[in-house]
Amino acid sequence: MRLRAVCGAGLLTGALLWGLPVADAPTAHADTTGTASGDECMVGAERWVADRPLAYAQLGIDRAHQISTGEGVLVAVVDSGVDSGNAHLGDATRAGENITGSGSATDDTDGHGTAIAGQIAARAVEGSGVLGIAPDAEILPVKVYDTTEPRGNDDDAVAPNLPMIAEGIDWAADRGAQVIVVALSSTENNPAVEAAVQRATQQGSLVVASSGNRATAAENEQGDGLRYPAGYQQALGVAAATDDGASSDQAIHGTQVDLVSPAQNVATTYFGDGDCVMSQDAPSTSFATGYVAGVAALVAAAHPDEGPEMWKWRLEATGLRANPSQRTDQLGWGIVSAYDALTVTPSTELLGPALPGQAPAESGAQVGRVPPSPEEDPLAVRAQFGLWATGLGVFGVSVLWLVRRRIDAGS
Repeated sequence: MRLRAVCGAGLLTGALLWGLPVADAPTAHADTTGTASGDECMVGAERWVADRPLAYAQLGIDRAHQISTGEGVLVAVVDSGVDSGNAHLGDATRAGENITGSGSATDDTDGHGTAIAGQIAARAVEGSGVLGIAPDAEILPVKVYDTTEPRGNDDDAVAPNLPMIAEGIDWAADRGAQVIVVALSSTENNPAVEAAVQRATQQGSLVVASSGNRATAAENEQGDGLRYPAGYQQALGVAAATDDGASSDQAIHGTQVDLVSPAQNVATTYFGDGDCVMSQDAPSTSFATGYVAGVAALVAAAHPDEGPEMWKWRLEATGLRANPSQRTDQLGWGIVSAYDALTVTPSTELLGPALPGQAPAESGAQVGRVPPSPEEDPLAVRAQFGLWATGLGVFGVSVLWLVRRRIDAGS
């Protein structure tokens, strides 16, 4: 039974897991919140969203596409499957694998995996503005659960669970996925999942994972703290930010947060039916993870010889933040910045995360940021920087704009 966007409920409001056992396997959470209007998005009713996703302006994606569109990169979506019947995804999606043991990986009865895949690699469709962050990447669907909806005890539906997530990560890495997206989280530090993340990194895959969502966590798990697999050192952990770039109280914060992305009012793929605007009520860490994974695919395509540790460094080092040398449990290393991640010159002199194999810089230049091109909407760019800084407070505003002025003067 598919999740339906009914009035006042919407797509993926069943994302709170109800502890359905899979051979008593521990569960994980699909970290999506918010609603889509029941009048707009209904299963079986074709609908197209005319406007480009808001993230294009927020994250500077048009400018990044001058350098990379993700061509040649394989992105594994370890999730509920990907509906290849969606017009945006048919040409983008490989056959994949269904770890649950029944049906096809290209059959998604939950909708979560299809929405994430569309954020990353949706192809252009006439009449629709929806386009993936990495529109020339390929999607490898790895189905590890059937649904997040509550089911009866006699139902065989598989809920998100850690053993299948570990198996899915391994399967994707073995098939050469450069980016593996796990928009799921758990409070359990599971040895099998940890080993899978480590193996994937060794085989050349960057695991991008969700930091957790309060609304989809169990009642006793809604506080801040470590979530996995985002909490493993090799993984890139992602939290949601508000549309103005401030820390979202909907996201679970902790040391697992490496980056954030705005993730509200997300226009993406909806089952096989076309488009939908998701998470209208609140930011979603699942969708933040989808956007950051799309940017990771751009980076992997532009720098194929560097590998996952360097891709991770590029993304973290260029995050937009008030203090270049400091990460926080709320914003990690800051808001993902696609163009900067693609163009930064690796150096031990840059403040922020250490280069792989190097100690962090104690002093040195700020991470270089090139001023916006005339083709980009200057109002959107100013809003991205100014409103984000406002969310950090007066001190953050002052530091950010001083840095910006200094770089503009020297460019």
